[in-house]
Amino acid sequence: TAGALVARRAHVVLACRSQQRGDRLKEELLAEAAAAGDASPHIEVQLLDVADLTSVRAFAERWGERPLHVLINNAGVFNFSGAAWGATRDG
Repeated sequence: TAGALVARRAHVVLACRSQQRGDRLKEELLAEAAAAGDASPHIEVQLLDVADLTSVRAFAERWGERPLHVLINNAGVFNFSGAAWGATRDG
């Protein structure tokens, strides 16, 4: 999804729990864009862990008053192990 948006020259924000994984994905997307002839795609990595309200608040503060045109959520939690239900530190 992010790659398709970058290919269409959208400004893409990768909201990730891991800076390292986000940076790796950004590098992959930059390489794909360069191979397609786009030398200056707009991609940024922002830290965001939606299971941590402190992280959500910090992300919102960094975001500021910028407009948000499209939001694509691409994460989920699956528990196929039968383990007990758990809660985040925020409850």
